[in-house]
Amino acid sequence: MVEFISKWAATARGTNEEAMDVTLVSASLFPPRSSVLRHMLPISETVVMRRLVLDANAVAALRARTLRPHPPTRVEVVSALISRCFMKARNDKGPATVSVPTHAVNLRGRMVPPVQHSCFGNLWAVTGTKGVAISESYGDMQGCLENELRESIRAIDSDFIEELKGPDGAIKAHEGMKNMAENYLDRDIQVCTFTGWCRFPFYEVDFGWGKPTWVSCCTVPINNVAIFIDRRCDDGMEAWVNMEADDMARFEQDQVLLSFVSIP
Repeated sequence: MVEFISKWAATARGTNEEAMDVTLVSASLFPPRSSVLRHMLPISETVVMRRLVLDANAVAALRARTLRPHPPTRVEVVSALISRCFMKARNDKGPATVSVPTHAVNLRGRMVPPVQHSCFGNLWAVTGTKGVAISESYGDMQGCLENELRESIRAIDSDFIEELKGPDGAIKAHEGMKNMAENYLDRDIQVCTFTGWCRFPFYEVDFGWGKPTWVSCCTVPINNVAIFIDRRCDDGMEAWVNMEADDMARFEQDQVLLSFVSIP
């Protein structure tokens, strides 16, 4: 999407420095299988969206709390914070003993050899984590969730991708999504799904009247989804979070969450 918008903007400006060089090789990398059905996330009409704003200082403070020798990434700490606070909100509503964060991971740079960013198609995979039990200790839950996220993202490596490219790759990916849905969506295990648009050059897009002042996200009617977008002014980020309205009412009152984020 962002590659298309960037090239569209360059064409509108009448420049040739960013010629349309989109490559259409996705189907050859990951051969489609007509026998595999798509698994769709459930759509909800009662989902509401909130914009959480974390400036660079808030992100740095979150990263500084870790006890690991290597600090977690921005995405890891913010994902863990949202998962922890959502889990607390759900537990106040009723029994929810485990939080399972999942991430959409871009495969392009993880392939051997890596493919270009201009390679068109849905070249991503979803992580799977074991989940973290609810705890009264904020630090314990935050650290455990960060570890789970890091390990699950690292597991999507070149070996894993080679399996997806094999003859049974489409079936493997589909079965993973199906099993996750069957195991989690109808139980007291709560799944939060994250996707990061950070470092995508949205703020460099110029159709001829200047670069954007603010890039936002539209409402996505899928429950428990968070989309991360860079801030223009610093190394912070915005998290666009979808939840059921009653869950959101408790989530956005969480004092730990509010110590790091603002909700315009």
